[in-house]
Amino acid sequence: IGGLRVRARRLEVAYSRAAEQLRRALNEVRPDHVLFLGVAPGTILRIETLARTRDEAAAPDNEGVVRSGTPIREPGPAYLPTGLPVKALLDRLTEGGFEISTSDDAGGYLCNLVFYVVRDPLPERTVAGFVHVPPLRATWPRERIEGAVRTMVEVIDEATRP
Repeated sequence: IGGLRVRARRLEVAYSRAAEQLRRALNEVRPDHVLFLGVAPGTILRIETLARTRDEAAAPDNEGVVRSGTPIREPGPAYLPTGLPVKALLDRLTEGGFEISTSDDAGGYLCNLVFYVVRDPLPERTVAGFVHVPPLRATWPRERIEGAVRTMVEVIDEATRP
């Protein structure tokens, strides 16, 4: 897409495996940029601007594990910012007719966990971040989500060109 080669990975919704699967994928692919997608209720895209250092979800993962109040890394920064070009994404996606907002709370579930894990070892200038998308087919058809993702990748490509 644009000038970028895109590779996708699916992580399990399990605290015991998601972070390790992410680290393995990062070592294998060695990406220049990382765009995470997670599903959240609602009808809009949400660019997550902060990853928090604690898991705070009362809901169990797919293995029945609850990690409310569990630190992701101690000691570690309480918050890590997104590396995504937020304003450019908001502008382009809005122009494209997509409903979008920002959020400073990625939730305390696995979405926040992988967001924190990927931002933690990367330099702040690295384009890496997390976007919540509406449930597939429940609110947006697959083609609409694919169009939004294509637009996001194009914006990231443009923002990182020399």
